[in-house]
Amino acid sequence: MLSFEEAFVLKYLTISINDKNNDKKFPSLIVVTVATDETDGFRRLKQSADVFGIEIQVYGLGEKWTGGDTRIEQGGGQKIQILRKALEPYKDRKDLIILFVDAYDVIFNEYPSQILTKFFEYFGDYRILFSAEPYCWPEKMLAAKYPLITFGYRYLNSGLFMGYAPEIWKLINIGLIKDNDDDQLYYTKIYLNENFRTSLKMTLDSLSIIFQNLNGVQEDIDLEFDDSGDVYNAAHNTHPVIVHGNGPSKIFLNYLGNYIAKSRSLRIGAQKNFVDLMVIILLSIFIIKPIPFIDEFLSLVEKLQYPGRVCLYFYNNQEYNKITEKSESKNIHFSFSVRNLKKLKIELKIFRDIIAPLVAQPNKLFTNFWGALSKTGYYARSADYLDIVNRKIVGFWNVPFISSIFLMAKNKLKAFVNAYDYDSNIDADMSFCKYARDFGHFLYIDNQQYVGFLVNSENFDTSKQHPEMYQIFDNRALWEARYIHEKYDDILMGKEFIDEPCPDVFDFPFMSKRFCLELIEEMEHFGQWSSGTHMDHRIAGGYENVPTRDIHMNQIDFERHWLYILDEYVRPIQEQLFLGYYHQPIESHMMFVVRYKPDEQASLRPHHDASTYSIDVALNKQGVDFQGGGVRFVRYNCTAAAHRVGYSLIFPGRLTHLHEGLPTTNGTRYIAVSFINP
Repeated sequence: MLSFEEAFVLKYLTISINDKNNDKKFPSLIVVTVATDETDGFRRLKQSADVFGIEIQVYGLGEKWTGGDTRIEQGGGQKIQILRKALEPYKDRKDLIILFVDAYDVIFNEYPSQILTKFFEYFGDYRILFSAEPYCWPEKMLAAKYPLITFGYRYLNSGLFMGYAPEIWKLINIGLIKDNDDDQLYYTKIYLNENFRTSLKMTLDSLSIIFQNLNGVQEDIDLEFDDSGDVYNAAHNTHPVIVHGNGPSKIFLNYLGNYIAKSRSLRIGAQKNFVDLMVIILLSIFIIKPIPFIDEFLSLVEKLQYPGRVCLYFYNNQEYNKITEKSESKNIHFSFSVRNLKKLKIELKIFRDIIAPLVAQPNKLFTNFWGALSKTGYYARSADYLDIVNRKIVGFWNVPFISSIFLMAKNKLKAFVNAYDYDSNIDADMSFCKYARDFGHFLYIDNQQYVGFLVNSENFDTSKQHPEMYQIFDNRALWEARYIHEKYDDILMGKEFIDEPCPDVFDFPFMSKRFCLELIEEMEHFGQWSSGTHMDHRIAGGYENVPTRDIHMNQIDFERHWLYILDEYVRPIQEQLFLGYYHQPIESHMMFVVRYKPDEQASLRPHHDASTYSIDVALNKQGVDFQGGGVRFVRYNCTAAAHRVGYSLIFPGRLTHLHEGLPTTNGTRYIAVSFINP
C-alpha cells in the first residue's frame, strides 16, 4: 500500500486494449485533470482512481486559481489555459486518447479498460465525446441552437470529456479564452458550430453510457448494491462509469460516493486496519446554552481512556453550572468538539479530517447528522438514514450535516475559523456545515461503535432551583441514573426482600438521596408553605380535615412528573406487595411535601388517608437533620421509624391503617406524601 506521501506521486499511465477478433490495437489512454489545490473532493477522486488502477496526470497543483468562483459565477477558463501548456507533448499522438475529468466532484466507478471498451463500442465513429446534462448552461439562449436528439440529455457539460489527442489539442486551441471566462461556454460554442462539430467529429453522451452528470437527474439514478456499487440510470437503462456532481448535485454525489467505487468494501477493510495515531488530542467542550446533567457528562469525560496526551479546553457562557477552567496548548493534531454526550472512548481507527461518531436521542430517530438536505437547506431524510441510525449498515458516511460532537484534523482548523458565522441567517451548526459544503470540506458520520447519546435540552427550564429534576420525560435514562434509588432495581427484580416494619406496611428504596435533597430545596425555594389550618384554598371545598404544613406538587409545576413517577416506579412495587389489585394509570389529587418543625407543626394527629394506598417518602435523615418523627399505626400499635433517606413507606389508606405522625423534637423533618387512587 502506498504511503500518504506516495499517494500523491502522480504518474503518466497508458493503457492498451487488443481486439482479439481482428488483432487491431486500440489507442492508449491517459487520464488528466486540473487541480490547483488538494481538496477532499480531489482526494476522493484519487481514491476512486486507485481502486480501479487509474493513475491521473494532474496539472496546476500549487498554482494560484484565477478562474473565478464557479460555485456562484461563470469561470473556469484557467483550466483550458493549463491544459494548453500540459497537453502540447501529445498533440500529434494519433494513438492516444485523452480523458479529462473535473478534479473536485468526480468519482470513477470502473476500470480504464472498460471505459475504453465503451468508448469504442458506442462512439467508434467519433473523435471527441462530451458528457451531457438536461440544462443549457451558462447561456440558456443557446438551447435552441443545439442539434435535436431523439432521446436523452441534450446539452453539453464540460466536466467530463474524452477524445483522440490531436482533436483534443485542436479543441482547446480553437479560440481565445481568459482565465475567468467560462470553460463550458467555450466548449459549447465550438460544439454548436457545425463546421467545428463535423471536423472534430464531436458528440454527446446523451444516454449516460460512460459519463453521468447528476444535476437535475437525481430521479433517474439508482444504486445497485453489490461490492462495487454500480450506478444505474433507470431512464436510459445504462450503467455510467464516471460520475460528476455538477452544480448543486454535490450532496447527491457524496451520497453515491458512500457506495460506489467499492466504498462498502473499503469501509469493511477500514474496520480491520487499526491506524495507531498516537497524537495529541485537544478536547474542546462548549456549553453555549443551558444543558441538563452536566455533572454526569463531566464525570464521564474524566473517565475517557486514551493512551496519548489529551488537552482540555472548556468554554461556558451559561450562569447555570458555571465553570471557568480552561487550558491552552500548541501543536495539537486534532480538536474534539463535544456537547451532550454520555460516553466516549476515543479510537482513531480511520483517518478523515472531519468525522463525527453517531449519537442519537434514546429511542428516537433524532441524531447528530442529516443524510440529505431539502431544497431550503434544512433536514431531509436520505434513503439510507434509518439503516445508518439503526446500524443495519455499518461504516462511515459522507453526509451534508453533523453536529454536537466531531473530530477535526488540525490542518482544517485555520479554514474553519469563521465557519460558525459564515451565514448569520441560520444557526451556528448549520452555518458551520454550510461553509464545509460550499468550500468542499467533507463531513463524515461514523456508526461503527456506540459511544453515547444526545441529551434533549429543548425543555430545560433554568428558572427552577433544580431543573434536572423535571427531565424525566426528555432524558429518562439520565434522570433514572441520578434520581432513582440504587437498590430499586434489585427490589423490583426480587433480588432483595422488602422490609415490613408493621402489618401491611412496607418500606422500599425509591428515590436517591440527591433527589430527596433537591426536592426539599425546590420546595424551600418556592417557599409558600401552607398555614397548617383547616382552611385551605388549594383543595376542593377549601377545607382540610387533617391539615399539615405543606406544599403541593402542582405548586412547583411537578404534578405531571410526579404522577408519572408514581405510575412507573411505585405501581409495579404495589402490584408485587398487594396481589390482585391493579390500577393503571394511577390517580392522585393529593401529592405534597410536609414539613415538621417543633416550633411550627411537630406532629400529626391520627387519621385515615383518602386513598386506596399511600406512600410516605423520607426526604432527610433522622438523627442528623432532625430528632423524633416516625409513623405510628394505631390499630397495630406499631411504629415505622421511616428513617432511611429515599425509602418510602407504602400502606393501605382507608379503613385499616389509621396512623399518626410522631412528634419531631428537634430540627426539621421533610416527607413526600401521596394519596394514590382515592
